[in-house]
Amino acid sequence: MFSFFKRPRNNVVAPKWASFFSDTEYRDFIKAIDKFFYKKNISYKIEDDASIKVGPNDFGLNILGLTNVAQLCKQDERRNYYELISGHFDALIRTYLFDKDFNEIVDDYEAIEKYLATRLYPLGYLEYGGEENKIYSMIAGEIAKVLVFDLPDAIQTITPEQAEKWNKTYDELFEKGVENVRQKYPCSISREKIGEFEVLLAQGDHFFAPNIVFDLEKQSLVGDWGAIIGVPDRHAAIIYPLETLAVVNAVTSIIPIVDNMSKQGPGGVSNNLIWYKDGVFEQLRYKIEDNNIEIYPSEKFLEVLNNMAE
Repeated sequence: MFSFFKRPRNNVVAPKWASFFSDTEYRDFIKAIDKFFYKKNISYKIEDDASIKVGPNDFGLNILGLTNVAQLCKQDERRNYYELISGHFDALIRTYLFDKDFNEIVDDYEAIEKYLATRLYPLGYLEYGGEENKIYSMIAGEIAKVLVFDLPDAIQTITPEQAEKWNKTYDELFEKGVENVRQKYPCSISREKIGEFEVLLAQGDHFFAPNIVFDLEKQSLVGDWGAIIGVPDRHAAIIYPLETLAVVNAVTSIIPIVDNMSKQGPGGVSNNLIWYKDGVFEQLRYKIEDNNIEIYPSEKFLEVLNNMAE
């Protein structure tokens, strides 16, 4: 069995993928991982790509990602690392056991309909396992909506081969996924100050807070000219109703916050900003360089700014 602590502890430093940890925090993180797998009597090896290669076991564990659980630990106290890590990996084990039964009914649409969900992901997510194995549609910029199963302990991508047996269009499936999320995962919406500007903050302790983008009109979260939206991670969305030319300065205040939140995670979605109006999403492009923010509005957005000026 591989054990981290067969090596000198003080020689280990946080790798690049875990640079948000101090070396001491990283060593405590690895110690908690070691404790979890030792108790399960499972060998493992931590790879350089933020993953764990797991040895033979009866729990369905194979190659496991570390980034999200590491970010969770970073946001908590070091004495809680083991609890967070064991909770994370035990949920994966429960998923494996659930999947055995779920696979028996996966072709029956009436049986699986309640598990359908539509979730926002970064463009990079589509590359894992291949785009051809996912049902997705781009929202704007690098943000995609993806059809998934929302299972008791995991979210699982739905493949085109699975959906083909249900005799439903992708639009119907996405709509049902949005409806299921809307019913099961409400968001709290509060007004927050960012500098001299006020924004709406949608939050949830679940993975579907960004789905608020599908309910902007329903919840009256837009202004006369739409709204500027950031979906930095799975737990939050920032909305700025578009009413006046104050948006020009407001955006420069919102951008650093969205950018930073998307990097911190866990569950980062995007540092993109989206302009929404009349059911249409469009990326509001920008660049941060040397602490300066440059915004590149589309001709359509410039037209809106001109109309507001008049």
